[in-house]
Amino acid sequence: MNFLKLIRFQNLLLIAIMLTVFRYLFLKKVVVLSNETVFALSNTNFILLVFAVVLIAAGGYIINNINDQEADEISNKRIVGTLISEETAYNSYMFLTITGVSLGFFISNSINKPSYLSVFIIVAALLYSYATTLKKIPFVKNIVVSILVVISLFILPIFDLIPMININTITLINELFDVFLQYGIFLFIVTLIREIVKDIEDEQADYSVGIATLPIIFGRKKTAYFLLGLTVLLAVLLVIFLKNNLFHNNYVILYFLFGILAPLVFFGIKIVAATTTKEFKQLSLLLKIVMLLGIFSIAIITHSITNA
Repeated sequence: MNFLKLIRFQNLLLIAIMLTVFRYLFLKKVVVLSNETVFALSNTNFILLVFAVVLIAAGGYIINNINDQEADEISNKRIVGTLISEETAYNSYMFLTITGVSLGFFISNSINKPSYLSVFIIVAALLYSYATTLKKIPFVKNIVVSILVVISLFILPIFDLIPMININTITLINELFDVFLQYGIFLFIVTLIREIVKDIEDEQADYSVGIATLPIIFGRKKTAYFLLGLTVLLAVLLVIFLKNNLFHNNYVILYFLFGILAPLVFFGIKIVAATTTKEFKQLSLLLKIVMLLGIFSIAIITHSITNA
């Protein structure tokens, strides 16, 4: 149980769910209608891809916890050095990262794209850099985490679609990539908002160890209004997305209204009024739920399209 907390098992499960939903409840269903063969990954290689991503992400969480011991002690979140030894944690980080990159090597060669191994190496290096250096740079740390979440989504079309581009498939693959781009923007903004909320939640611990974050530099109130602005931006983008693509599908609109937009409106109201750590934790959880519902929205949309 302690190890599962160390690797943030719930977040890893969310990544696995996201990749599975996008491949089998979106790509597979849409491509059936096109009569084109556009998948580079076999089902086995897809499973290995998910494992590779999850293992590297797990390693990233561990190295972050190793470097966060002092702050975690102050916020009563410490695992490394108390429940799990630092040596065990570091060995686990090395094992998970090397195994993940090795799987990436196998997958890249399986689709005749050995250079794609660089994707896994870059992600692993970025996670290490975040844990040791980048997290100390205000706002950059939030941007980096948001980019990493987007990469965890885009790794699917990179490995599954790009190798299959030819004159017959390029139009379809471009359309599929456009969908991934729109969801990537959604994930980026939601993750960015959530990471800043977590900074507010951990403000005291970060201040004690000398880590500058937006709430420490500008104060909670200004940071809360910044988050409100990002939330409004996201809501507007979602409304535009609905208007341009889904206005004729009533149940899709209802799903977005009550599953995503309504929680975002609630978040926008509460973030300005929130004052306690408990409230910020609840808002962080709410954003994770919004992210999960946003991921599953692709299955709802795909069903509406394929059954129209």
